Amino acid sequence: MGRQGVESVDTISVQTDVAGVQHWLNTQAIGVPGEVAQFLATHSFLLPLLDEAHGKIARYFGNASYSYSLFTNPEDGAAATKLVLSIHPLVPPAEALAAYHSLQHAWWTPNVARSRGALMLAPEYL
Repeated sequence: MGRQGVESVDTISVQTDVAGVQHWLNTQAIGVPGEVAQFLATHSFLLPLLDEAHGKIARYFGNASYSYSLFTNPEDGAAATKLVLSIHPLVPPAEALAAYHSLQHAWWTPNVARSRGALMLAPEYL
């Protein structure tokens, strides 16, 4: 009987995470690829960090857009897959690099441990 209770709790927990991720995707990240949504369902601890990141991106990059993708280092395998938050600057590269360094220094470096190694930020021109 104890085992059934644990399974029930695990099922409820997963359903809650999926619902939370779906709500976040519907309100914060419309158009996120399916594989990213699946990744976030198992890494829902990233959602508060991503919410903060959006505000910080606006602060340091103005109206820059951003997108999500997954990156897996072939040497490390699927267990090392990371979410990449790509920032698409609207300013020249020198300004974007300065903004990225400011973002790293002021916010990302003090918060990187919260990502548990599952999130990367990167400027990327489209």
